[in-house]
Amino acid sequence: MSDFDVEFQEPSLAVATARTPEPQDASEPTTPSPLRTPEAFEAYCAQVQSRLAQYAQQRANFLLSAHDRLTRLLATARAVEDNDLYNELLQYQMATKELLDALSQVTDGAALSALPHTPKPYSLPSEQGNNLFRERAEFSPRPFTPLARTEGRPASSAFVAARVPRHPSRPLIEIEAEAAQMREDLKVWKERFPLQKENGELNIPNVMRLRAMAFRMRKLEEEAGDTEVTEVTELRKEIQQLLEEAGDKEYCVAFDYDLEPRPLPNQWAELADRQEETARAQEAYEWWMAHNHQLTVSDLQPLAEAVAATQQKFNRMLFRVGARDPYQQILFDNLRAWARESQCYLFSLRPRVPMAELVDKASRLESAWEQARIPVEAATRRAAVVDNLVALVSDPNFGSDPEQDEAQLHEALLRCQSIGVSALDQRLRDALAPWVSFLESDPRLREVLREASMEWDRRINSDYEESTLNSAQELSAEELEAVRAETRGKRLTIIGGLPREENRRQIQEALELAELNWPEMRPSTLLSHFEHDIQQTDIVALSLRYSRKEWRGVADICAREGKRFVLLPNGFGLVDLVKALQNQPPKPVNVTTVRRRTTRTASDSE
Repeated sequence: MSDFDVEFQEPSLAVATARTPEPQDASEPTTPSPLRTPEAFEAYCAQVQSRLAQYAQQRANFLLSAHDRLTRLLATARAVEDNDLYNELLQYQMATKELLDALSQVTDGAALSALPHTPKPYSLPSEQGNNLFRERAEFSPRPFTPLARTEGRPASSAFVAARVPRHPSRPLIEIEAEAAQMREDLKVWKERFPLQKENGELNIPNVMRLRAMAFRMRKLEEEAGDTEVTEVTELRKEIQQLLEEAGDKEYCVAFDYDLEPRPLPNQWAELADRQEETARAQEAYEWWMAHNHQLTVSDLQPLAEAVAATQQKFNRMLFRVGARDPYQQILFDNLRAWARESQCYLFSLRPRVPMAELVDKASRLESAWEQARIPVEAATRRAAVVDNLVALVSDPNFGSDPEQDEAQLHEALLRCQSIGVSALDQRLRDALAPWVSFLESDPRLREVLREASMEWDRRINSDYEESTLNSAQELSAEELEAVRAETRGKRLTIIGGLPREENRRQIQEALELAELNWPEMRPSTLLSHFEHDIQQTDIVALSLRYSRKEWRGVADICAREGKRFVLLPNGFGLVDLVKALQNQPPKPVNVTTVRRRTTRTASDSE
């Protein structure tokens, strides 16, 4: 017999027999039969209907309370990842829902609006991917047939299913005070955690931190129950306004009020903690992307594992409450792409990784990040030392005092070698290529000398141009005219530098030279190679840039042959040549040497 059926004992019909009715005891009360008159029967039916409605109301309240409690137990079972207990509780929850549905049919189809949606059974993951629990086992409950309405049985309209009210779980004054403090923090949020970068892009880590505060706001709302706290309501509006102003239009689970079952306050708090951890992991990921060229895969492996474990911890918590987060999904996709391109297997992204292993790897985020900073800081120090060396050789006055400048260059290079700057460093090669002559005297700089010479040789074969060559506008007409008095109609030979036809023509025309000889000389060229050219010229200019130390013997040859000699310490352009001719007066000619040279020439002719 069903709980909703009432047993009636139908009295026997009065039949005229010879039997005489037994006399009733006068002490027993006489109950009038409801079948005596139509009015008595209607009154009796109304009384029974009222009793049934009252019982149905009590039964519905009990079932609603049981369903609510089973839902909370389901959330706990899912949080601890107990598959068997989850499915057991789910069967009872579904049975409770079926009883409520049957009760609503018996009571004239009254809607149970407060009843939440029953979730699907929980099962462990079976395939790889970011959502480790993507596939869920389908559960087929036992067949249940609701009670059919008895033909002619009156239905009650007095039953109304109502949701059980939620009361605050802690004092409202504490909730209000915490919300007020969070609102104070929001006032300086943009200064502490800018939501946009200087280029206008969204600052993802700081947006994640703001979303973590939104999770804490939802925790306060759940703790308040059905009571609306003004401070919490205003806090929600201010968080939403900040996200809108920053341009964050992505889905945020903290503002999703359709989650079923509704996450508990402790779950919102855990979501906030894991969101903040993921924000830190996002910062670590962006840092390593910015310094990826300075790090090897082995340097990044521990950091990548820690970031992946942190992302997976947050993702699993999102799965427990049936939600998602777009930014952690983007982080997962980026990690997977990096691992594929770098051929680095990330164990934290495997399916069915135990939570204890994820927690252990995620806890190493800061230490792994600190370890990854070591090679970056070393590279930064190397770059700073190279910067100092580049600044030294780029000084316009470098080379004016060859001996002192050479000693300074040696000291800077030895400092580079002490902290591990490679001789193959391109910036080092570019800076030293013009100053090969300053590197030849120290055997400790043999590798640097070889690489600088190779760079010099490469520039001869390419279209490389020095930036100081085409600067004739720096000279005045008076300066040019004063120098032309010495160079007009003369023959000039330039030793060193990078000979280019355009620059050769510019110097020859500006100084009105009869001939400008600028032979192409490489690091392997010997001094004897151009000794004959010096004898056939009037003025010889030696450039310290793109030169060899052996070539400084040109000064002795010029003194012996009676030629005008100038030194170009800083460059080999028109301006450098004009200033050298102005500032370096010709040395007196040794008459004895000239007489000997003339006598030797005459004897050779005879």
